[in-house]
Amino acid sequence: MTALTGCLGKDDKKSNASSSSSPSASASASDDATGKSTASPTGKSTSTKKPTGNPTATGSSDISDSVKRIDLKVGDCVNYEGEKTTKVSCSSPHDEEAGAIYTLPDSMSPMSLTFKDDIDDKCKTLLTPIIERQTNPNKYSYSYIYPSSSSWMMDNDRTLQCMVADANQGKLTAKLK
Repeated sequence: MTALTGCLGKDDKKSNASSSSSPSASASASDDATGKSTASPTGKSTSTKKPTGNPTATGSSDISDSVKRIDLKVGDCVNYEGEKTTKVSCSSPHDEEAGAIYTLPDSMSPMSLTFKDDIDDKCKTLLTPIIERQTNPNKYSYSYIYPSSSSWMMDNDRTLQCMVADANQGKLTAKLK
């Protein structure tokens, strides 16, 4: 699986560029939680942080991290520690909450040149209404966990997990509305 992150800010027009040394609220494959890039071995997921301003993907910074995929349902909350992803109670501090789960059609393959744009558009469409109904929608960003090329081909993995996170890479402390 692979993950991307972005930011949904209702009125925020600036790109929220992050450096590779900033902490990652998304999945992390580096040995620590600094968000430093590492190459993804086959069979593991890759997370690419893609900060944005408005609900469109305008960020230019990418950070690659690996995560081990776990099966999630909408409303499941997770914490990331290195390559470990753990489901946790949404009433305790957590990194992300699954806002939408989508089965990718064969036409949205990781081998497609437009794959990252396609999944960004899909999760943005699915998560924007969820984020906009929160008390402070500018506080939230989103990320994606999606199949790697190898898991797509070898495991028939077609699951796109659209995740909601804190835009400032902090912890969420309650279940989304």
